[in-house]
Amino acid sequence: MKRNDEQFDADLKAHFQKRKAEHSLSSDELSHMQKPQSATPRPQRFLGLQMTGVFAALAILGFVMLQYNNRELTDVYAVDLSDYQWLEVHELDAKGSYVSNLKQQKQNLDANYQQALANHQARTSFTGRLVSVDNDWYIADCEQNVIVQIKQSLLEELQKHGTLDTHIHQGDLLALDQNKQGQIIALKQLTHEAKKCTS
Repeated sequence: MKRNDEQFDADLKAHFQKRKAEHSLSSDELSHMQKPQSATPRPQRFLGLQMTGVFAALAILGFVMLQYNNRELTDVYAVDLSDYQWLEVHELDAKGSYVSNLKQQKQNLDANYQQALANHQARTSFTGRLVSVDNDWYIADCEQNVIVQIKQSLLEELQKHGTLDTHIHQGDLLALDQNKQGQIIALKQLTHEAKKCTS
């Protein structure tokens, strides 16, 4: 048995030496493998510069967007209906007729109610600031202690007739035109320089 093992070891060593001679590295290949590899190739450096530029552009875009959003949040107007003595509600009813109501917000009635109402209905235009937008718009009158509520039905009708500016946003100063019956017939945006409104 020992002879078989010795024969097997000798055959195994001979086969190993033969395979080693066939698959060993040449001296050029060995010297090439032992040299330190050069730094990253040039195209990868360019890719790194591109990625740095992309990240810088994204950072600038993010900064600009945050500044814009913060500016929008500081221009928010809060409306408390109890701060106003009168509330005007303008709308079109289910039959398409124009309806306007003047509601008094406070419990104590003013002795000059009829005179104030007549003066109010006699005006043909006024300015106000759009203080709230949901389905209805709330406009605080600059000259009187009145808040005007305009229902969605009337807004749609004004838009159909082209008498409603399309780029109106909360906080904008508006000019409201009325006919002789006191019905609002147009809503136009004013520039902030055109007239100052303290409400």
